[in-house]
This record gives sequence, structure tokens and C-alpha cells, in this order.
Amino acid sequence: LALVATLLAKYIFFLRLVASGTFVWVILIAGISRALMVDLLVGLPYARPESGMGQPFVAGASFKRLLGAYLFLLLAVVYFGPIGLVLWLIGWIMTLLLKARFKKTFGGITGDLLGASNELLETLLLLLCALPGPSLQNVLGWSWLR
Repeated sequence: LALVATLLAKYIFFLRLVASGTFVWVILIAGISRALMVDLLVGLPYARPESGMGQPFVAGASFKRLLGAYLFLLLAVVYFGPIGLVLWLIGWIMTLLLKARFKKTFGGITGDLLGASNELLETLLLLLCALPGPSLQNVLGWSWLR
């Protein structure tokens, strides 16, 4: 049921972004959600006692990779302007909440939790971009601050 609801929500949000001419924000949203997955990988231990599909990602996670992901994301955010920074901040706060919940409930991170967090973050950020509709294209970049 959650899978169907997520796919339906994403479909509706994509349609709204395409119809309003603001589909370019999908690029930033994908970048934010993936960079924040690196944050989860670096900040949490692997939760399963046996090896799983997420274990190699956790084993390869390092602060250096997190820094690289955030620097790459910063370049994209600078292009998208202040709204991009706000989306990153909202995603980061959500990641902190997920990190605390995963640590408390599961003792760390698994591949399933990584995938679920990615879908949750993407869906939330797509919703936030789809809500304003066409007016979102008026705030792309920094020129509108003049």
C-alpha cells in the first residue's frame, strides 16, 4: 500500500512540475536525497549482524565521501538559489530525524532503510516543489532577490 501511495504521489507531483514548467527542480531533489543518503551511511553503523545488501555501502562510507557529496550538492544548490538552500535544509532536518529514529529503533542503518529514506525525502521535496506550481519558476537562481 505504501509503495502504491508513493508512486501515485510522485506521479502527481511530476505531472504538476511538468505542467508548471518547473521540472528542472527534479534534478536538485534527486541530488539532495542521494547526498543525504551518504549522511545516513556515515552517521550510522550497519544494523544487521549478518551481511546484507547495504553493508558494503556502510563499509565504504567515510567523512571524505560525505564532504564530496555535500560539495557537489552545494554547487547545484548555488545554481538553484535560496529555494535550493531551503530544500537542502528541510531535507537535512528530515535526515537528522530519520537518523535518530533508525538508531533508536533498529540500532543503525540497513539497505532497506536507506531506500525508504530516499523515497521519503524525494516525495517530501517533490511535494514542496509541486505545491507552488508555476510561481516556482520565478524564483530559480538569485536574480529575483534584486
